Amino acid sequence: MIRALLIDNDPASTSLALAQLAEEADVEVVGQCADGTEALEKIELLRPDALFMEAELPDMSGLELICSPRISKRPYVVITAASDRYALQAIEANVIDYLLKPLDKRRLKAALAKLRGNLERDSHLDGRIDLDMLMNYLHDGQRKPAAPPASDRVPVKFGRRYRFINLASMRHIEAQGDYVNIHMTTGEVLHSGDRISEIERKLPVSRFLRVHRSIIINVEHVREVRADKNDFEIVLDNGQSFKSGTTYKTRVKTALIFGRQGQEPAASYEPPRAESMHA
Repeated sequence: MIRALLIDNDPASTSLALAQLAEEADVEVVGQCADGTEALEKIELLRPDALFMEAELPDMSGLELICSPRISKRPYVVITAASDRYALQAIEANVIDYLLKPLDKRRLKAALAKLRGNLERDSHLDGRIDLDMLMNYLHDGQRKPAAPPASDRVPVKFGRRYRFINLASMRHIEAQGDYVNIHMTTGEVLHSGDRISEIERKLPVSRFLRVHRSIIINVEHVREVRADKNDFEIVLDNGQSFKSGTTYKTRVKTALIFGRQGQEPAASYEPPRAESMHA
């Protein structure tokens, strides 16, 4: 059964969507709301599989809503809109489909087919891991920091000078060639001469997790984590995704599975190997 939440402030559009979805035996509309604030509350409360959402809401755009850090586990999204104005942003946000109003029954069925395909794929994975489990692990301090951060900024080397970078503005960090690229929430990419291991030591472990020899992610910008056998795919709130590295999968797995339950068994720990990529 597909549990759907309708988000639209147009009663006529809502009625049409309800009528068309009622014809689908495997779709259950679990709730309706007319603005983004109410939608954020219902998404967390109801945990729907999918959102059928108007692109323009009274208090925020639909795309702002689905990128909100208040959503711990983003549902699949079908955007509905009066024009194609937001189509490019919707594609970049990795939505299932973009439907023009008034809803065409054939296009709606095509969107539902895509949605079913994604949910079927998820059913064969080990699980779409709740972000709560990852946050519990990190906030419980199972990995001991070298030293507590003195502020909400971290010094990063740029040539012969250091720049203090706001932690919340760092989405992820990636080693590439002779540089470490710091990807900011503004879209800016900073190129540091520090090694990625040097930067890792400066970061608070309550907020940052190294998932690959060349990747550190800010867990506050993680949308969801998907598990498939022994591999993990970490999806960020801007739609980017990363696979866990071989030598780091135990660290990621421990963060996801153990949570508050206990410490990682010593026998299962895999120490990082010597790194060839700007370690």
